[in-house]
Amino acid sequence: APLWASAHAQSFDATPLDYREAQARLLQRSDAVAAADADVRSKEAQEDATRTLRTPTVEFEAQHIRYEKTLFLPLGPLADVAQDYAINDPLRFRMERGSTRPIVTATMPIYSGGQIPAVQAAAAAQVSQSRAERETAVDDALLQMSQLYFGQQLLAQVRDIRLDVLSGLDRH
Repeated sequence: APLWASAHAQSFDATPLDYREAQARLLQRSDAVAAADADVRSKEAQEDATRTLRTPTVEFEAQHIRYEKTLFLPLGPLADVAQDYAINDPLRFRMERGSTRPIVTATMPIYSGGQIPAVQAAAAAQVSQSRAERETAVDDALLQMSQLYFGQQLLAQVRDIRLDVLSGLDRH
């Protein structure tokens, strides 16, 4: 089979679309527009993260300390008397203790030398730039779609005119 026949044998959605339907389908399915939307969402998330830079940071920590101490005390000259009372030489003292210590640390930025407002302004500018780039991507996609859409309509009209001319020539 000829190459053109196999190309036309493929199934295509040949339902004609009006301009608004074509525009809506493009905006739903365009990878470039979807990527631009994702970039805008990313920049907005970064901007949201900068809003907490001036707020205090509170950290909670707990420490549990367990310690053990063993002390040996030699009785020296009292060792003989201590043996009569079943007291071993040296005396052994063992102490075990534990303590829990909660720690709360609060940090509040008082002066940052303008770094916090600069970071926040830069994040807001990145959001604006990303939105503008998204609009550019949408405009470029719509321009290309318009050229293809109206070009196809123009070609269909040219085809119809040529067919009319051919049928007119056949009649004469």
